[in-house]
Amino acid sequence: GFDESRSERVLVEVKFWARLTSNQPNGYLERLPDDGPAVLIFLAPEDRAHSLWPELRNRVEQKYEGWTEVDSERKCIRVKDTQRHLMIVSWGSLLDSMTARSRDSGESGIETEIRQLRSLARYADAGAMKPVRYGDELGADSERQQRTYKRLIDAGTERGIEQGWASRKGLRATPRSYGYGRYIKLGGGIVWFGVNVNRFEETRDTPLWVDSRSHLQEATSQARHELGMRDIRWVPVELKRDAEYPEMLDRVVDSLKRIADVIYETRLPSSREHQDSAHGEPLTPMTTLPDGTIVFPDGTKGERGHLTEAQQRMVEIQEAAHLFGTTGDDSELVRLGILPGPE
Repeated sequence: GFDESRSERVLVEVKFWARLTSNQPNGYLERLPDDGPAVLIFLAPEDRAHSLWPELRNRVEQKYEGWTEVDSERKCIRVKDTQRHLMIVSWGSLLDSMTARSRDSGESGIETEIRQLRSLARYADAGAMKPVRYGDELGADSERQQRTYKRLIDAGTERGIEQGWASRKGLRATPRSYGYGRYIKLGGGIVWFGVNVNRFEETRDTPLWVDSRSHLQEATSQARHELGMRDIRWVPVELKRDAEYPEMLDRVVDSLKRIADVIYETRLPSSREHQDSAHGEPLTPMTTLPDGTIVFPDGTKGERGHLTEAQQRMVEIQEAAHLFGTTGDDSELVRLGILPGPE
């Protein structure tokens, strides 16, 4: 909004659940003139307004070394030694006020447009990735939360693939009775990463877990303790509550990376034998050297990420066979859903 001299007096920033940029709110406040009252208004859903307001005030505090509260109920402050104001307003309260004004003026057409705007705001809010509150991880809005967890699982896996410490090649999403999840490879070992409602109800730690199967049985007690494990199989994946989606994802990725590192360190000396179903003889084990190089039964060597198709296939089958206690026969792994079957 501009005054008669074309100076910006009112700035409105529409927010749903995206995180604040580095320029918000202080960069916007600096745009406002200081020769008279001016205001920056953040417009957000009711739930977001409650969590966003403390963050906005903290950023103003850091930049301007203080502020004065003008109206605590309406969430309005004045930047120290200026006439610049900062407010946060919920969509609901704004649209309620607009509806009341339109009724007073008798302009029914405007009221129809306000109803459409209210529907649009609700739609945008419903489709957003919202913070997970303490005590409400699997609460009344569980359908939305399950969508958030699925997105975190898939996006966390992709982030690990991009950074080179995770893989899903030859593996697939495989939901279990207690929640959505997928098989992935962490630290060279195949694990299941997903939602485990049962573990959450038992521990109240987090809805997200990694089923490490046998990969961490030989890990040190200190390593398992640092991962927050309560047994030798299930590893909690840290979920940051009361945070925006990008922060939740960062925390999940950090947790997965720690798990991958421990699995990798635990598996370094491993060279186990498996039975071949066709011949009833032990499969010749592959050896992983300390530098990560894999030595194959025929004496050839390869590095992860640079294996031939045949070598990669051998690695996947042998690791899956050990992980799931199978014979190493492809048909068994397909039956279990570890390897994809024929199209």
